[in-house]
Amino acid sequence: MVGDFMLSRIFNAGFLLLWILLIQVQTAPAKVIEQLIAVIDGEPYTLSNLSAYAKTKMNRTFPAGDLNEINDSDREVLEQFITEKLLEAEVREAGIKITDEEVAQYIEEIKKRNRLTDDELKTALSREGQTIQSYRVSVRSELEKGEIMTRQVRKKVNITDEDIERY
Repeated sequence: MVGDFMLSRIFNAGFLLLWILLIQVQTAPAKVIEQLIAVIDGEPYTLSNLSAYAKTKMNRTFPAGDLNEINDSDREVLEQFITEKLLEAEVREAGIKITDEEVAQYIEEIKKRNRLTDDELKTALSREGQTIQSYRVSVRSELEKGEIMTRQVRKKVNITDEDIERY
């Protein structure tokens, strides 16, 4: 008898708790957690993606104003973000691969040109909010974009044997 009474009270308390939780969920104000900003080459990009891009690549906030009225600063972030994503897609489609050795060689050239030691480079990067690993990723991306641009220019430039003989 006592056991049934306790079981009944536990069941009633559980039911009451569930009912209160359901009411809380239904009355809680809706909040947008993420907002889709663009779909580029089939990939969705959100407000968080653009905010992170603006902060790391352009050292600014996004959006600078209201998303319903895009200002010039936000338009610039959007245009650069879209351009970068389209270039990344071109790099993938072209099968361009930059090796770790090419990245290391480029970084060594930068250090030599600027007369930097490894520690001085790390210090300079940390002032910019980067690590050596994030810098390597950035260098690889820039080298890939440079290669796709070079290939595009080569397609447009056609030097014939006659052109060579004229010079």
